[in-house]
Amino acid sequence: MGAASRLESLRLSQSRHVPSTPNSDAISRCHWSIFALEKMFTPSLVLPARNPGRPKFPSSPDAPAPVASFTVVNSHSHCPDLSSNVQQDGNSPDLGINANSLQLISIWGDIVAYLQDVRYGLSDMPWLNTSRHAKLEVSFYEFEVRVSSLHMLRHASFPDRLIDEIDDKREYWMPWLTMEILYHASKAALNNPFVQLFALRGSNAKTQPGSYLQKAIDQALFNYEWVARIIQMIQGASFELYDPLIGSAVAATATIPWIFQFARDETVAVKAGQNLELFETFLDGLSLRWPHLGIKLKTLRELRSRSRREDEGGAKSTTIRFQPDLVWRLLCASFPPEMAAAESSTTGHGHLNATLHVTTQYMHPLMDPPPRRPMGDSNMEIFFDGSFDGFDTQFPEGFFSQTLLGGVF
Repeated sequence: MGAASRLESLRLSQSRHVPSTPNSDAISRCHWSIFALEKMFTPSLVLPARNPGRPKFPSSPDAPAPVASFTVVNSHSHCPDLSSNVQQDGNSPDLGINANSLQLISIWGDIVAYLQDVRYGLSDMPWLNTSRHAKLEVSFYEFEVRVSSLHMLRHASFPDRLIDEIDDKREYWMPWLTMEILYHASKAALNNPFVQLFALRGSNAKTQPGSYLQKAIDQALFNYEWVARIIQMIQGASFELYDPLIGSAVAATATIPWIFQFARDETVAVKAGQNLELFETFLDGLSLRWPHLGIKLKTLRELRSRSRREDEGGAKSTTIRFQPDLVWRLLCASFPPEMAAAESSTTGHGHLNATLHVTTQYMHPLMDPPPRRPMGDSNMEIFFDGSFDGFDTQFPEGFFSQTLLGGVF
């Protein structure tokens, strides 16, 4: 990678002294391959994908023709309630699936670089519109308005296609799956509960607004489950994936179901446990080709074995005790991986030294009131008969520390 980078630098320096020539697809593929590697291993040192000095995106294979079944109710891709106005292509040209995939590789690298800074206390308040967190959120919106609807799941219909048909278009489906997984894995990583509830509270953002936390938790749940769904699609199509970047993204995403398996909500906890097993199996397959993913898999298993619930007098606890360094190794591991072990010994994270309260509610949930009975003098006691459990959910720290009405809405 270093030699290739030097050759590219030499080419750029020579281009200043010779007449400009059109960028060939070979040069473009070489440049963007280096870009993808750098975003994977040294994300904080790479310029954005849409930097003016870069070659054009490499050419892309055509999108497969739509399948007739994608509008059928029993189709895996059909969603009758999804608005057709979600994506308006307008006059934006279709840059191709390779360009879309590379843009998300860039966003993924930016998020990993951000998480590395959060790890070492270099963070701002994420809910501010000037924060790095907010700017990363905007990068997703910008991507969504640029990508053509031809590449959306409801049109691509990956799970509704025959296995032979998918194999014939492997050159298209590889970057398509990278795009799909990285989109959801990146959003899940940005809103990871470990980052929001533990790492940021230990830095400058010690108290987060409840509405911000609720949005972050909802996004983490939604997007990590989509990563699991896409992996199930891949397995259903018997499609072999070898991309180590996808493996790194799945390993980072696995930290979310690891947290939510301790949730009080039984549905959330059970699904998290199942998806955690799914991610572990997926990583196990990739680790046969990529030894560094074997290290991540070992880290995930170590995290699962060392984490435990706090004792709450026999009740099912939602507070877990764990080793933060293990989570950081999955989210933004050092390279080479051996550095992580050295960091663990020098920073004193070699023991269970952190707790995290797992909850999915930070805003008071909207609950239907019980049916009313006719009121008379003889049944005024109905006001006191039933227990009111509206305040059983955990509120953010300091929710009632202000005046009674201050900030409550």
